[in-house]
Amino acid sequence: MFTPNLTSKLLVKGVRHTINSTEFNSFLELGAGSGFITLGSFEGINTENLKIVSTDIMQEAKIIAEKNFSDASISVDFRVGSLFDPIKENEKFDIIVSDVAAISENINEYLPWYDNVPCNTGESGLKLFNQIVSNISKYLNPKGKFVYPVLSLCNTSELEKNINAVFSKTDILETKDWPIKITNPELEIC
Repeated sequence: MFTPNLTSKLLVKGVRHTINSTEFNSFLELGAGSGFITLGSFEGINTENLKIVSTDIMQEAKIIAEKNFSDASISVDFRVGSLFDPIKENEKFDIIVSDVAAISENINEYLPWYDNVPCNTGESGLKLFNQIVSNISKYLNPKGKFVYPVLSLCNTSELEKNINAVFSKTDILETKDWPIKITNPELEIC
């Protein structure tokens, strides 16, 4: 299972900002893994009257996340499946968070982040993300919010083009630059 990292912590900050500045009744996290993003986002918040759904492709994620949610007294409907597959046809959400891999497979093989975790992202790093964006209007309520991390280890021009084709307005909630050293001179950065 993916181990939360600095990007995960920044995503929690962005989601908390969104939660605190938005009236909402429903929340969906795609690629939830252990539930780190949902747990961190709702820490200290009364979730009693909220519909919170998390999905992940891995059955073992459900077992771990459900224990984590139970320990934190957060009621979450965790569903196993890829992206929106476990979501009902007419089910919509006020906030959707993507925590799926968005890193070029060319780069991923040199990094330890996705060891033993599905990372079917393609050369651009956006295969999964583009599936989300192309289907999000079916699941996001009007005036709903979509929160996602952007890494420069994917084709950011393609990401921006695809996001702008669906959303008329985007905001940067958190930013962080940090160097990364890759020692393969044959590797092309997307």
